[in-house]
Amino acid sequence: MKPNKFNKILVVDDDRASNFLTSSTLEEMDVADEVIQLHSGRAALEFLKGSCEDKSKVKQDCPDLILLDNRMPGMNGAEFLAAFRDFRKDHPAIHTSVVILSTALHEPFVMQMNQLGAVACLEKPLTEADVTELVQQLGQP
Repeated sequence: MKPNKFNKILVVDDDRASNFLTSSTLEEMDVADEVIQLHSGRAALEFLKGSCEDKSKVKQDCPDLILLDNRMPGMNGAEFLAAFRDFRKDHPAIHTSVVILSTALHEPFVMQMNQLGAVACLEKPLTEADVTELVQQLGQP
């Protein structure tokens, strides 16, 4: 793994085209060893429970970064963040950062997402400049 490169990035968006575009940008920029696409907040939570449960494998199995769409049926971004925050209370070894992706960002929304644990909120579509900044701020040493 090269410096500032993520081990795993989880991209969660119910819109398959957005998921594909985000994942393609990440893969073209070679910023992660693995990019995983999921299409719902519930699927992402189940994935995390399966891959982050074992303390001895958290570093290798748990994603370093989650790029999460806010508006999804079943479990939206805020609901996912609340559930993930609760899960992390019982699993302190997890150091996954969550970034919200949305088509409309306004200050009350960003504040709510930050209070729930998101490290950033970015406007869709994710750009190469956004990715570069995320890697610089959150990338693994």
